[in-house]
This record gives sequence, C-alpha cells and structure tokens, in this order.
Amino acid sequence: MEPQTTVAKPTEDGMEVYTASQWLDLPNVAIAECLKVPANSINIVIRRVGGSYGGKITRSCQTACAAALVTHLLGRTCRFVVPIEINLRMTGKRIPTNCKFEVGVNKEGEIQYLKNTFYQDNGYSPNETISPITVNHFFNCYDSKRWYVEANSVATDTPSNTWCRAPSSTEGIAMIEYIMERIAFTLGKDPLQVRLLNMAKENNPIPELIEQLKKDSNYEDRLVEVQKFNDNNRWRKRALKLIPMTYDLFYIGNYNSIISVFHIDGSIAIIHGGVEMGQGINTKAAQVCAYMLGAPLEKISVKPSSSFTSPNTMCTGASVGSECIAFATMKACEILLKRLEPIKEKMGKPSWEDLISKAYNAGIDLQASYMYSNNDGVKPYDICGTCALEVEVDILSGNHDVRRVDLLEDTGRSLSPIIDVAQIEGAFIMGLGYWTSEKTLYDAESGKMLTDRTWTYKPPGIKDIPADLRVYFRRNSTNPFGVLQSKATGEPALAMASVITHAFREALRAARLDAGYDDQWVDINYPCTVENIFTAVGHKLEHFKLK
Repeated sequence: MEPQTTVAKPTEDGMEVYTASQWLDLPNVAIAECLKVPANSINIVIRRVGGSYGGKITRSCQTACAAALVTHLLGRTCRFVVPIEINLRMTGKRIPTNCKFEVGVNKEGEIQYLKNTFYQDNGYSPNETISPITVNHFFNCYDSKRWYVEANSVATDTPSNTWCRAPSSTEGIAMIEYIMERIAFTLGKDPLQVRLLNMAKENNPIPELIEQLKKDSNYEDRLVEVQKFNDNNRWRKRALKLIPMTYDLFYIGNYNSIISVFHIDGSIAIIHGGVEMGQGINTKAAQVCAYMLGAPLEKISVKPSSSFTSPNTMCTGASVGSECIAFATMKACEILLKRLEPIKEKMGKPSWEDLISKAYNAGIDLQASYMYSNNDGVKPYDICGTCALEVEVDILSGNHDVRRVDLLEDTGRSLSPIIDVAQIEGAFIMGLGYWTSEKTLYDAESGKMLTDRTWTYKPPGIKDIPADLRVYFRRNSTNPFGVLQSKATGEPALAMASVITHAFREALRAARLDAGYDDQWVDINYPCTVENIFTAVGHKLEHFKLK
C-alpha cells in the first residue's frame, strides 16, 4: 500500500502540495498554521490515494507539513516519503479495546440485565476518541432497554492511535456477539436462537435476513455435514457460524461537487471535495451525473480534487464519502437540468451534444456546483446484514482455511453493484486479517515496536481469502433516506468478520472433546494466529501416543 507521502512545490504566490490524504481541508489548515501563511496560498491537490483505510485522515498532515516546511524555507520542490518501518512505528493503529461484562438471563437465554464496561487505548494522546460511537454499535440489532454500558478511554505509553476502517463498529459488534456466544454456551442453547430471542422487535429486518441467508447458504444441511466431518477426523476440525449486524450510519459534511459542461462536444468534467482511494467514489459520481443528465458516461471525466476548487470540505471516511459526493453531484445536475429545460422543450428530443451547443449559443451557464452539508436534512439509517462462515482448522499446526463465506447485506438500491460487491468483499477480508494474523508486538523494556514490516506484521494474503466467497444483496430493497435509494458499503462488512473467532472456538471445542477434555469455554488470544490457535487446543504428549 502507498505509504504516507507528500510532494510540495513552490508557486509564484505560495505552493502546491500533492499529498496522500483523505482530507483536503486538514492539510491546508495544518500547513497554513505551521508556516504562518494565508490558507489561500496553499493549494492541496489529490488525484487519488493508493489505499488508506483511515490512517491518512489526520496523520497525513505530519508528512504534508514536513515537506511544506522544506519548500517554504528552501524555495525548492520537496518529496517526503515515510518508509514502512517508520510509518508502522509512528502512525498509530486501530484502537485496542478490552471489555468486562456481567449478564443475567432467563433459562431460555433472554437477557434480563447486562452491564458492560469497556476500555479503549488511545495511546499517549486522545486525538481520535471513538468510545461514544462504540457504545452505539454495541447495541447492534438487539433489544437494549435493560443494558448498561460504561465507556472508558485510557492513555498508555504507546503511539497515538487513530482511525482504521470500521472504527467503533468492529469493536462494538465484536463485544456483543462474544456475549451472545457465551450465553448460548453456558445454557447449552443454539447461539442463533439466543440471538433471535434477544432481537429488537420493532422495524428489525434481521430475522428475515437470517432466514434468507440460511436458505441461500444451505445452512442447516451444512451444519450436519460439518458434524459428520468432525466425527470422522481427529486432527482436522470444521465449524460453521452465523452472526447478524446492524450498522448505525450517520452523515458528516461538507462535500461539494462542480460540474462543467464543454460546449464544443458536450463532454463533462467533475471536480469534487472527496478523495478517491479505491472505493469507487469517482465512478459513482460519474454514474450519477450520467444518469441525472442523460449524458453518455464516456463523456464524463472526474478531475483531481483541489482545495482551491473545494475548500472547507470534510474528510472522506465513515462510509459516507461516496454517498455525499453523489448527493452533491445529483443536486448540481438538477441545477443544470433546470437551466436546460427551456432549451430542451423547444428542441423536442435533441441529442446531448446538440442540446449543449444550443444552450451555449443561448448564453446558458453550463457550470453548476452544490455543497452537501448537514443542513440538507439527509437522515441517518441502519445497514443490516448477516454472515455465515465455515472454517477448517489443522489441529496439529494451528493453520486454518476459510472454506466458505456467505454474506448478505442490505445495500438499498445499489448505485454501482460491481463496486459495492468489491467493497463488501474487501472490507470482510480486511476484517479476517485483523482477527487472524495482524499482531503487533512491542519490546517490554524500550517500548519499541517489533512488528514494523511485512516480515513480522502479516496482513492477509491471497491464501487467506475464502475459497468460496458469496456476496448477496437484500432482495427488492430500497432506502428512502439514501442517495437514489442506495446504502453505503465501504465499512459494514468488516464488522461481521469477527464471526471467524466464534468458528475457531467451535472447531477447537470439538478437538478438545476428542482429546478427553471437559466441555469448557475456550478462550483464544486475539488475533487468532497460528500459535494462539495451537496453544488454545491444549495439546499434551499423551494425545500423540498410539493406543
């Protein structure tokens, strides 16, 4: 992935700064404050970012200011690239979370009271505190009227932690799903039935989605096949688990979009205040523009984002960047359509090129802009989903294979199905890496990070991708609150990846029963690395003696 990097070059009245950032406005503010110069002398330009996932929302300002300082003092172009080792040591990580809970249930597993106290490690400074939002996600899809949650943010002697894809939702949903599994195990109940028993009753589509996914994934028959496999295999065990998700999406602003139509051939240029970083924001903006104006998609080009054309914009994150840019683009198109309407009525059914030529000759302004803000009255909404995962664990080594994943998500009326499928797949697999291989280690004496390169820090690779990954959209879904009835897809699927931890536990439970252990709850240290899985099995020498 692209590291933290910036190129700054002098101009006649300031400088242009090309930085790998998710936020046009913040580097502009940071550099202006650092150099004590007017903000209008600093032009931040972002063509695209080569991967980010939250780590370039605020931390990109460090390299941007460093490069800008050199250019300011020396009057020369400066390129600043942070090596991966330094980047991993200084940037901070996803905020670690620990919880302690007490729960009372009736004999069926329905929660009578729940008290959850959790702690989140901000590092040495509280730059990005996510605890309040984590509380919201902890409720997930359940009836929380008798729940008490205490959130704590703590400071530790580690680098200041920061945003990472699906912050708060990953931690919140992981905590409550762990509790549901623990209730089911203690009572000897089916975990899925315990979850359904505790569901919120009003306006909750999750039970319907669960039934749909069970049917699509052949869930019941596969449970029987898993049990049969485990009965016939001592050293390889399988498990199939299913969890639900309700992702509470909220909007942030401001985001602008400028549409310029060129009279000579009807081609269109879009400049917006978002940042393309592989999530398809430019593609969605172009598709919305083509749909609204009735113009050919091939005539639309999305240009680099710039703080001169898009000042005062919010960061692209929280899954809403694409939606807000699409909204602003849609509104700008409506402005253009209103201007073109009198010309179009006189011409009948003209081609796009003829319409634009006629409008130009009539003196019609062929450029329009709109800025989405929280004043637009766009309402937040829930994104619901459910995921079933089947894993096979090699009990002798601790290695595992994800055999199949079935993931059903409510995408509303998808703006771009190919992009949305890719976003869901990518988010989920990123989550698998978080729960299975991405372990950070620090020297106990010096506090130095020991896992500062890909030789020691392991993101998921091609063999970690599920052998069979099936993504389903909720059938006939709409969203009255979304842009063109769509829903966001960038982050929610990652929050469902914790399902793999429950599948590991179930597979190890089967292995331990075969080894003669009592049926006890198995805790696996996170992340569920090869060594942590191997250790949790509880191997003894006598287990390997032939009888």
